[in-house]
Amino acid sequence: MFGRNLSIVATDGSHSTIAVFFYMGRLYEIEGTALGDDANSDVVRFTQSLVFTDKANATWPQVVERFRGECRRQFGNQRGPGQVETFRDRVRDCVLEKVRAETGRNFSAPVSTR
Repeated sequence: MFGRNLSIVATDGSHSTIAVFFYMGRLYEIEGTALGDDANSDVVRFTQSLVFTDKANATWPQVVERFRGECRRQFGNQRGPGQVETFRDRVRDCVLEKVRAETGRNFSAPVSTR
């Protein structure tokens, strides 16, 4: 997950904290504003409270690595001289298919198989 945080203090003394995340092909924005002298920590806590509860959680890189290993074993017999590109393409397609099955989402960006 990629994201950025931004904190702004306005001229009226209000505090805004904005969090923007790119996750699973979608852009998410969270904004919290505390008016006047309200505690800014509540705003920060709110913007940091975002938790994705779907199947693609913090263990997702390990899941993709598991898929990659499974797919490499599946096509291992096709790995030989002059077969590097074919092997890489088949492993990539296999990993993408497993990701689609796991998440129910269609990804157009290739997953690196290196």
